[in-house]
Amino acid sequence: MRNIKLVIFDLDGTLLDTIEDLGDSVNEVLSSRGYPVHSYDDYCLYIGDGMEKLIRRSIPDDLRNDELLVKEVLEDYKEAYTRNWKKKSKPYDGIMECLDDLKTHQIASAVLSNKPHNFTELCVESLIGNEHFISILGQRNGVNKKPSPDGAIEICNDVNVDPSDVIFIGDTNVEAFKSKKLSNYTGEIQLKINSKNGKYEYHFSIDGGSSYEKLGETPDNILLGMMYTGANMGVYATSNGQKSNTYADFDWVHYKGLVRN
Repeated sequence: MRNIKLVIFDLDGTLLDTIEDLGDSVNEVLSSRGYPVHSYDDYCLYIGDGMEKLIRRSIPDDLRNDELLVKEVLEDYKEAYTRNWKKKSKPYDGIMECLDDLKTHQIASAVLSNKPHNFTELCVESLIGNEHFISILGQRNGVNKKPSPDGAIEICNDVNVDPSDVIFIGDTNVEAFKSKKLSNYTGEIQLKINSKNGKYEYHFSIDGGSSYEKLGETPDNILLGMMYTGANMGVYATSNGQKSNTYADFDWVHYKGLVRN
């Protein structure tokens, strides 16, 4: 059995339920500019990769490559979030007990977030308490943000803990892929991951593997947990947070072994 000495937590969506304050702040800015606003469920899909990605995903599609506009909206959002950050945000149920339990078992805790460092420190200090953590790091200039493992490795070095004795706990943190709607499809779906050139490419096929359509890609240094990097892929059904009477049945799932080319 592994000797766990440190647990590194993500912040938003893991320790703290911040989605309403985040969403309200973005919607305030979008509304002021006459742009469509989004639901909290939408923002659950937009967060996790830093403020700039959040804003780029929130503004209308045809404006996402306007760098000046993205910068302006981002600055407006920072101002709005400065006013709204603790109106509704709070620790998830059981988090405080979890942190106390880890301390009782002499397991240290730390925070690593893609939220800017000053906001990360502010949220932890005000809503949880710094005394629970041996290290608290947010996004800083010159440091690669998650899914890069750089921040987690920095924490391990700072507190002198071997990465093999660490567990990382977070919510979903992957680049948003394009979606593919397969209404009333009843056939076989094949999923494939290609690893090459420092990235993972994700594909699917509905013709038995004769042809594949690319869904997206991620860098090959995504931190999955316990200091391992790699890729996750699976099947699921979602209504994107909306009420729905539809469903998907998966009769079986078969995973084929690694094929090296």
